[in-house]
Amino acid sequence: MFLLNYSKHLTKMTMAKSKSKKLFLNVFFYIAVFLLIVLMVSLGLFWWRFGNSLYQGEPFRCRGKSWVGLDMPIFQVSLLNDKDCGITCGVADIEKQLQGIFGPALKFSEVDLKSKEGQQWQKDFTLPGVPAVIFDQSIKSFQYFADVQRIASEKNGYYYLPSKELRLPLGKVSQAPTAGDDPAFGPENAKVKVIEFTDYECPYCGKYSRETFDKIKENYGDKIRYVLKDFPLDFHANARLAATSANCAEKQGKYWEMHHELFADQDAWAQAEKPDEKIKEIAGKVGLDAKQFDACLQDDAIAQEINEDVEYGGQLGVSGTPAFFVNDKTFSGFKSYEDFKAIIDQELNR
Repeated sequence: MFLLNYSKHLTKMTMAKSKSKKLFLNVFFYIAVFLLIVLMVSLGLFWWRFGNSLYQGEPFRCRGKSWVGLDMPIFQVSLLNDKDCGITCGVADIEKQLQGIFGPALKFSEVDLKSKEGQQWQKDFTLPGVPAVIFDQSIKSFQYFADVQRIASEKNGYYYLPSKELRLPLGKVSQAPTAGDDPAFGPENAKVKVIEFTDYECPYCGKYSRETFDKIKENYGDKIRYVLKDFPLDFHANARLAATSANCAEKQGKYWEMHHELFADQDAWAQAEKPDEKIKEIAGKVGLDAKQFDACLQDDAIAQEINEDVEYGGQLGVSGTPAFFVNDKTFSGFKSYEDFKAIIDQELNR
């Protein structure tokens, strides 16, 4: 009797579980159907509202942003970089600049210089530095591909576009520049060598000199070799005169004093009606022999030294000032002392 009652009890429990499971499956099914309907309705409403704009390439606003459908192919872009380069080799700004040139339909991938593919590209294209921009054959679909071909190097189906032609910054050069016999301070055998290309009339060079340079000289003068090269820009009318005066001050052992005063008093001489007279006043303040200084300003050898610096800078890809090389790392524009310090420390700690 007991076994019979227990059997009936088990049967009822099994039936109850079966009904619960069936109910759960039914509820799950209806919820899934409901969500699917909601999704389809949402997609339908989206397409009804925005689909025609996407198809016709008309911009529209959605969730606080502007959207547009582009009738153009996607271009595959490889950014060849050195993962060990550090601070100076960021690619975020380069991606934005490339999108400004080629449009937003770019798909980026970063390739390490030390990888097999990176080494092959370095060999194929003899790259001056990184980051380097390399397209695959998808670039052939670009509307202005003929213009690309004029500046690109092609090898094995890949197209290397020189950073200089695209006006893109390098973060690391393949070969560190040489110091030459230009004005310098710090030990010649220092682990870190900094080379600056400057324009005495350049406002960013002046800001750098006044806010950053003096601190670097004070805190790292015995740890690094710092070299100054001239790069007077053509659109600065008095930059070459100032560069000449600094080099003439070097002949009297007063280069860094003249360098300091030219930047400290930059606006006064750069905007003066007679900048040569103002610069001669600065030379007197520094303690230069006036007769020797005046004769030096006419010396063709000084002009040639400046021309050689400009030519060398151009070969290295310098196009604006201030431009810097810290060993084989490179960057341009004003840098605060904290930012510059981080780059120097990175190289000292390698």
